[in-house]
Amino acid sequence: MKTLGIVLARGGSQGLPGKHLLPLAGKAVVRHTIELAGRTDALDRAVLSTDDERIGAEARGTRVEFLPRPAELATSTAPVQGAMRHAVRAIHGRDDWRPDRVALLYGNVPVRPRGIVERGLALAEKTGADTILSLSEVGKMHPLWMHMLDGDRIRPYQEGVGAAGTCRATGNEG
Repeated sequence: MKTLGIVLARGGSQGLPGKHLLPLAGKAVVRHTIELAGRTDALDRAVLSTDDERIGAEARGTRVEFLPRPAELATSTAPVQGAMRHAVRAIHGRDDWRPDRVALLYGNVPVRPRGIVERGLALAEKTGADTILSLSEVGKMHPLWMHMLDGDRIRPYQEGVGAAGTCRATGNEG
């Protein structure tokens, strides 16, 4: 069974511009995922799908191929499935190579449990599932429990959820 790893890394982040290229532990955030895809034996082939040449350059010297993504598939509203289909079709059209399955890796997730890709693919094969999704607990950082500073007031991060009302923010003057 042939498996294609696709690293998605859109260049136009709105929440944290340039997030894929920010340094983390001596390398760009996206480089961590690229290296994982490159060393994972369960992937027969891996590509980096991005609309940003600077992000694409992070794949140099690795087993991961840079695959330029069209701008219309790299907007904040473009569905992930479109980028996946583009990658599969581009590889098939270029090299006549078609995967039986795809492992999708987000480039802005630099830390993953060891063996997560292999375990996910093995689980899909064992159960016959066509999709496997890795999840993690949110814990205390769930947006429903978070608050934000609004001038000198603290209010719920999401209006209408969590503690009612607002509180006055105070400094730590002692």
